[in-house]
Amino acid sequence: MPKTKSRAKVKVAAIQADAGRLAVWLGAGALVIGALIARGF
Repeated sequence: MPKTKSRAKVKVAAIQADAGRLAVWLGAGALVIGALIARGF
């Protein structure tokens, strides 16, 4: 039982890390697009 629990924790941590990375990329992309639009108009 302890093994499966720790494995699940690792999996959750990895998913959270991926989600965080995705959020950072999306945020950066939104900032860049927003800056381009602000400059364009």
